[in-house]
Amino acid sequence: MYILEGKTCNIKKCTGRKLIKLGRARELDRVSRISRSSLVLSPAGERAISKEDVKWAKNGIVALDFSWNRPEEIPLIKAESRMLPYLIPVNPVNYGKPFKLSTVEALAAACAILGNLTQARELLSTQTWGNAFLTMNKIPLEEYARANNSKKVVEAQFLFVDRPDDPI
Repeated sequence: MYILEGKTCNIKKCTGRKLIKLGRARELDRVSRISRSSLVLSPAGERAISKEDVKWAKNGIVALDFSWNRPEEIPLIKAESRMLPYLIPVNPVNYGKPFKLSTVEALAAACAILGNLTQARELLSTQTWGNAFLTMNKIPLEEYARANNSKKVVEAQFLFVDRPDDPI
């Protein structure tokens, strides 16, 4: 696990900083330190993370620890970037706001989708609310983990939210 620190979040609430401090992730201080053979979790990813990304994840999963309030500061990465599918955060800052996961939630979700629920639990154990994330997102995470590729993960999202072209 790697975290590119944007140093834009509240240090007392920063889940990425806590993972680094506890030795659960390594800090990357600049974009050039990201291996092109790693898997980068990014809202700018063109595909959703799926089982087909295990080969990239073996070289490391990189989370971009930047504020959701300043998306323009999130760097574009020239590596295998993947977005996470629809999930509900339980962190105190963005509780209940779909997609606005904390760094630890993003890394744990990636692990769960890629089939490593044990590692997801270990990461989330660093937060008092961590187990609630897996409880809240149990069914979506199971569906995404069953999907073999990005297209199927995107399709699985529509079990939980309306398609963009669905009439209200």
